[in-house]
Amino acid sequence: MSCMKRKTRRNARGRGSTGCDCCSPGDAVAPVCHRTGLGFVFGEGLGSILRRNPDTVRRPHVSVVRQEPVPAGGIPDGFWPGPPNVAVEIVSLHDRAEEVHEWVWEYLGAGVRQVWVVWPRSRAVTAYEAGGVIRELGAEEEREGGEVLPGFRIPVRELFTGGA
Repeated sequence: MSCMKRKTRRNARGRGSTGCDCCSPGDAVAPVCHRTGLGFVFGEGLGSILRRNPDTVRRPHVSVVRQEPVPAGGIPDGFWPGPPNVAVEIVSLHDRAEEVHEWVWEYLGAGVRQVWVVWPRSRAVTAYEAGGVIRELGAEEEREGGEVLPGFRIPVRELFTGGA
């Protein structure tokens, strides 16, 4: 299994990192993926090709890719050849609500099965699922992985360093 740390730099959308060291959703998901053999967890360095002709590449802050779509040759160099199973976006002070909304529906439209939007200031998560289910989760609620990440269950507060 792999867990790549997020780097502070401008990403494919032209925006900088979140500027927030308080969020660690990749660190929370990686142990479950490693223990269960579900797949791989990547930081925002991994670009995923969501569409072809014209190519659309996105770099969520955290991507989870299940074992099933991994090519026989292993993890490819460059962009991932398809959408991740889970995309996690951490909202910064510079992100506009309209942009975040567009990213969510672009991910879901491309086949991403879960999109988590992490709100550092309120320590909350909005979880979107491919079937149209949307859940707002506060710090004291639990995020479950469902069919995409079976066995994943964590209080939302633990997605943020420093707990509650």
